[in-house]
Amino acid sequence: MHYSEIKILDTKEYEAGFVVEATVRDKENYFCPYCESTKLKNHANKTISLRDAPYGNKPVLLIIQRYRLQCLNCTKTFYTPLSFIDERRHVTISCVKSILNASFKQSFVQVAQTHGVDEKTVRNIFNEYIASINDKVERQLPSVMGIDEVHLGGEYRCTISNLQENLLFDFLESRKKSSLTKFCEEYKDQLASVKLVCMDLWLPYKQMVKQNMPNAIIVADRFHVQRMATNALESARKHVRRGLTQREKLALKDDRKLILMNIERLDIKSMQRLMDLLDRFPLLKKLWAAKEQFNSFWDMETKNEASEIYQDFLASLDDEAKFYFKDLITAMQNWQAEIFNYFVYNRITNAATETLNREIGRKYDMGYGYSFASLRNKLLYTPQGADYSSGYSIQNIDKLISKGIRLDVANSVLNQILRYDHNKCNNYDELED
Repeated sequence: MHYSEIKILDTKEYEAGFVVEATVRDKENYFCPYCESTKLKNHANKTISLRDAPYGNKPVLLIIQRYRLQCLNCTKTFYTPLSFIDERRHVTISCVKSILNASFKQSFVQVAQTHGVDEKTVRNIFNEYIASINDKVERQLPSVMGIDEVHLGGEYRCTISNLQENLLFDFLESRKKSSLTKFCEEYKDQLASVKLVCMDLWLPYKQMVKQNMPNAIIVADRFHVQRMATNALESARKHVRRGLTQREKLALKDDRKLILMNIERLDIKSMQRLMDLLDRFPLLKKLWAAKEQFNSFWDMETKNEASEIYQDFLASLDDEAKFYFKDLITAMQNWQAEIFNYFVYNRITNAATETLNREIGRKYDMGYGYSFASLRNKLLYTPQGADYSSGYSIQNIDKLISKGIRLDVANSVLNQILRYDHNKCNNYDELED
């Protein structure tokens, strides 16, 4: 522990945090850093103040009486060396670790408040870490890729996932063609290694894969297609409600959840309520039956069986039902090959990517106002392997980040890899009492 170099004199707790006073322990083996002479004398004393890792979520100010020594051989002066100090920032190494750790879990403002430092210091530590690894890692495109988007701050951001290992691989500033083109240029030497790509029905994704990934098979994500059938029923439900009185609307306040829920999730009581409701509204009954018929499409074992179910679904629709299902019918026409690939290529979906999107949204909400670059760095460069004990070295991070970051375990990995525990690190006897 770095506290072996100092002796604690006093500890006081205030509302704003802790103040710890200490002095440097005497050593017999000091030597001049310029000429390595051991002939030294005390030249002056200086009191320094630096931030330590927080204790109990309160900032800690460490005040140390430090000796300034003079070499009798070369006459130069220097301060007694303290190995636990980051001399550039007047903070301890433990504080740097703690800031880096927390900056991946909290907003920069929150981290600054907890540690008693300026927000700029937090950003500098974070950005230095990113710079230290950004050019050292060669990322390998996954052979099975997921592409989806998440809506943040009024913008659609593009999520690239490794579907073989359920990892976040990359996060693009937009889902527009310009961002997708830039992504392909960055990985142009690896594009041929992509074998399968699961995506929603956004045309620029399809064009990107067709134009740049010669060996990739596209599979349309079933949940986006299935959602179109649900949306058709939802549109009809809203249309029906507009013709009801306020009293009738209140009586049907739970109708949305009941109508849109898949039939296998309904118990007997809910099913009876649903049937009573549908009997009152013929349009809803017709579209609900069509929606359930289309949903059975995904249960088929083969592409041919699925094709027969879809043809039966189309044949069952009258003109009124086709009006509500027009988006679904159009998608099935324009994306026919990609949708039916679901039955050919291992029934792959983008469920893992959707899960990552929810976690990305949570991290964005945690630090609302993040720039895109900060959010992307927080997502992709979790410090698995960073070691601050001797500068900014990297341990096995190339292997981990090249595959992607699994967001659901990233935070727990931080504490294990950084070996940081503020309750153990701040070994102040007075605080323990």
